[in-house]
Amino acid sequence: MPNYQGQTDNPVADYTSKLGEIDSYMYSVQHAKDMHLASLPAQAEPTISLNVNEFGIPEDMPMSTPEINLEEEERPLFERLFNAAPEPVQKAITPFVLPFFNNPVVSGMTMGGADAVNGILSVGRDINNALHPDNQFTEEEWLRIPELLESNPDSTTEGVVRGLTQFMSIFTGLGGLKTATQLGGKGKQLFQQMLAGGLADASFNPDEANISTLIDQLDLVDDDSKLGALTEWLGAPVDDDAPALERLEKRVKNVFEGATIGFAVGGFIEAMKFIKKSMPAAIFVNKPEEQDTASFIKSFEGYKDIGYYATKGEASQDLVTVGYGSTGRVKKGEKITEEQAEQYLQEDIAVAEKAVDSLVTVDLTPNQKSAVVSLVFNIGQGNFKNSKALQALNKGDMDTFVKEAFDSKIGFVKANGKILKGLVKRRKAEKTLFQGGIA
Repeated sequence: MPNYQGQTDNPVADYTSKLGEIDSYMYSVQHAKDMHLASLPAQAEPTISLNVNEFGIPEDMPMSTPEINLEEEERPLFERLFNAAPEPVQKAITPFVLPFFNNPVVSGMTMGGADAVNGILSVGRDINNALHPDNQFTEEEWLRIPELLESNPDSTTEGVVRGLTQFMSIFTGLGGLKTATQLGGKGKQLFQQMLAGGLADASFNPDEANISTLIDQLDLVDDDSKLGALTEWLGAPVDDDAPALERLEKRVKNVFEGATIGFAVGGFIEAMKFIKKSMPAAIFVNKPEEQDTASFIKSFEGYKDIGYYATKGEASQDLVTVGYGSTGRVKKGEKITEEQAEQYLQEDIAVAEKAVDSLVTVDLTPNQKSAVVSLVFNIGQGNFKNSKALQALNKGDMDTFVKEAFDSKIGFVKANGKILKGLVKRRKAEKTLFQGGIA
């Protein structure tokens, strides 16, 4: 009797063993797997038809290789600079740099400043592409500042700060914030604020959402109203590859939106000024102490009860000084009382104040006015009237005024063509007083 695989010469033992194996298999894990596979629908095998040539090589078979990008992704500029630095330098600056740039506010401000420059450059690209259809530039081909830091798309704080920094960088650079903090020529200043706001908003990419988009998405206005239709029209972004004229049209829409923001900034600051003027002075704890004009002038003029020539130039003009710097009151050698000197001083200050009130067209704080009155008292109304300092002051350009009036080299510090230390000292004190301090 032949022996098959797994069989022995004892058929009873073989049968008993087989029954044991069946009993162990039933309800086992393998049994469950086999039943699952058996329950699946049969899969039809795909039919593959190949045309082969006489050598048995398949014909018309597409031969392709996967596209592999071997170019390394460009990393942000600061990261590349850090990686290029020697290892000791990296270890030394890491404790300082890492917390600094991990701050979403700092990183947002850093990237927003670069965005402001790139926004202006991008406007130039759109204008070029609109004027020269045969000479088009892509964003990558156009001049631009590289990405400074890696942006975090999940950080709302970083995104908001980045956008605000971009807007305020251009708005402030165009003088919008400066004119908003100064008085005089309200119509002109309002136009400058609206122009600065419009140009700042126009720097944002047309394919990005703007404030009107946000208002429209949040349903802050009724879609059926005129305001709703306006925000929908202003907020509709364009495609990144849209024609240059369409992109410029969107930038013009941004100008309208930004002009509204500029108007709002000016209105807010004016409201704050009005509130400040309306409230008692005691509320403003940091308000500088007001300097008495007469006391300030006395500290530089000194007191002399007898008429004298203060300079050789005044001697040649027979211009006699007496008391606290009063001129044209007495003859040389003539004496006066202190009461007379005080009266002359108050009269001369009144003349200087009247000149300042008539010549200066911007509002001044009490200390600013005291400084200008002291200046006019010293140099005379005629010299002040024809000066570059007055022109700058009436334009609201305080920095230029301070330089033209109080600078130790080009300010009113000369007598007979020579710089006098006494005048330099006085101009310095007037500058301090004008800028809010007490000399």
